[in-house]
Amino acid sequence: MIRPRRWRFPALAAAAVLTAAAAQLPLRLVLPDGMAATDATGSVWAGHITGGQWRGAALGDMDAGLRFWPLLAGRADMAVAGPGLTGTLHLAGRDVGVESLSGQIRLATTLPIGAIELDGVTAVFGSGQCLRAAGRVQALASTPGGGMMQGDVRCDGGLLRMELQSAAVTLDLRLSGDGRYSGSAVLGAGPAMQLEGRI
Repeated sequence: MIRPRRWRFPALAAAAVLTAAAAQLPLRLVLPDGMAATDATGSVWAGHITGGQWRGAALGDMDAGLRFWPLLAGRADMAVAGPGLTGTLHLAGRDVGVESLSGQIRLATTLPIGAIELDGVTAVFGSGQCLRAAGRVQALASTPGGGMMQGDVRCDGGLLRMELQSAAVTLDLRLSGDGRYSGSAVLGAGPAMQLEGRI
């Protein structure tokens, strides 16, 4: 006759209590560093963000919830879905960044860009280094007559690199894991303007 181990029931009971407690954890308590919102309602598993912003960049309204299975591997992944933005945010763990992110973001930086449109963009960093990047970006140049720039994203020397071009503007940007950027912008046949700052 096989006897159940004495610790099995207390361990299962403790796990059930922790799961129930986590299910009631408000979404607003787990918003990542750099993210703000007009309001965040619901639980960490099924919540809603109103007026989301990332370091000043407007993200809009979206549903948001942590994914359960990555937590078992020590990662905090949040799925977001809204009229303006969909994809996955890697909030904590060995790697951080975004995965298959599509939609529009309005940047609040000194970059010569208005709105930026992401098409399946992945940008994952580990220990501050770009580990993998893919997807396509379109951005409306804020310079007169600049038009719509477009290009792909990739990792280059540990940095995330975006080379965007339109008929009148060439923008070459490199971003580090902490959001700092450097690069250059060329308008027509003019000289290159050096860019530096933080998103």
